[in-house]
Amino acid sequence: MKYEETARRLRKAMADMGVTAQELSAKTGIAKSSISGYVNGNHCPGTKAALIIGQALGVDPVWLMDLDAPDNTY
Repeated sequence: MKYEETARRLRKAMADMGVTAQELSAKTGIAKSSISGYVNGNHCPGTKAALIIGQALGVDPVWLMDLDAPDNTY
């Protein structure tokens, strides 16, 4: 997994909200294949996608992308 920490954080945020990859895709408009790539750690969301996902899940997109932000929510 290339982006293991981002994947771990995304899975945690999704679990905390009770959201599946399919539901997150529908909620954000981001392709399910992209969400799956993020969840599996194969890809890291870009700034725009991280912002959209962060807003949908109620987490800081900087934290989501593992950029040394504190572990907090909006």
